[in-house]
Amino acid sequence: MKIFATKKALDYFSVDHESQKIDESFNQWAMMLKRVNRRNLLLLMHIPSRYLVIFFGFKKPKKDKHEPFIYNLMREFYESKSVNTSVIDDLLKPGQLSFHPSASKKVLGHLNIKFSDLEAWSHDFDYENILQSELIEEMNWYEGIHYQQKKEDSFFVLLEKEYPHLYSETPALELSTKLLLDNYRVERNFHVHPNMSLHDFHRLLQIGYQYSDSYIHSFYTLDEQGDILDEISNLFEFNDEILATTRGNENHTTLTDVFSEVNSLLYVYNFEAEWQILITPIKKKLMVDKRLPYCSQSFSEAPHESLGSEEDYDFYLEFVQHMIHPLFRSYFEADGTFDQQAINQLIEKEMYR
Repeated sequence: MKIFATKKALDYFSVDHESQKIDESFNQWAMMLKRVNRRNLLLLMHIPSRYLVIFFGFKKPKKDKHEPFIYNLMREFYESKSVNTSVIDDLLKPGQLSFHPSASKKVLGHLNIKFSDLEAWSHDFDYENILQSELIEEMNWYEGIHYQQKKEDSFFVLLEKEYPHLYSETPALELSTKLLLDNYRVERNFHVHPNMSLHDFHRLLQIGYQYSDSYIHSFYTLDEQGDILDEISNLFEFNDEILATTRGNENHTTLTDVFSEVNSLLYVYNFEAEWQILITPIKKKLMVDKRLPYCSQSFSEAPHESLGSEEDYDFYLEFVQHMIHPLFRSYFEADGTFDQQAINQLIEKEMYR
């Protein structure tokens, strides 16, 4: 792993370095160190693809401990993207981390632009999340589109070319999710990484059920009789702190944490309508050869999130059937976004960044 760092970053880590030009190899990164709210912010940009990774709020490593420090941060990043362990080990081989003075002005220009974007959006920055904040996810939005379209210089496309077995033997958790309705069957099955946070799973459910994240949501653990045990939620943010429920907040609670204690989880969205999705594991331990997460099964369109109840959905369907002229009915009927392939395309667009 080659890091082309600014003088400030080189001085901060007190590392030996030598001049070197950027070559055609994959594992090259540009590094910039900044201070935000009196805490350290490290920007690492993959040079061939301009893909950005950030780390926030870390303490300065001890002398001569910069390699394990950088490697631990990068390992966390790769694991968050469900990259195969053998690939991570190859990318982060001990003794192969090298530092070099700043890359070209063009590369530094890209880094400065990204930091300027970060400053402009700093009021939305999640200071409690050390890795890949939602803001940085948004800053990598173009990369997400890039990957979906399989552009040749996308970070993930380049990574897959470098390592064809990138996602082989990936540990996965297969989950059944069912919208609780009396008269309609609406279901989605997902394969996810066991260490996926509840917050990321919330994002996945929003995509799978065609929701827009416009209403409050929360998770509830259930006992064997289906009664609520605990609530897990991010209630709101105040002064850069996430105020959570007693059981914990969804950013730092994983699916493995939950299903090691209980066998079912309830997701409630839009507390006025109380759309409830029951989540149960189908298989807790399996291996897949695909990038996670993905939808493995989908059945039927979900009622629109703004409807107040299942009765409202009944009325809506009856209205479309009997009150709308056939020429205009297609505008109101299901558009196919609940189809498994369509859901996976949205997952690829929204979550693969």
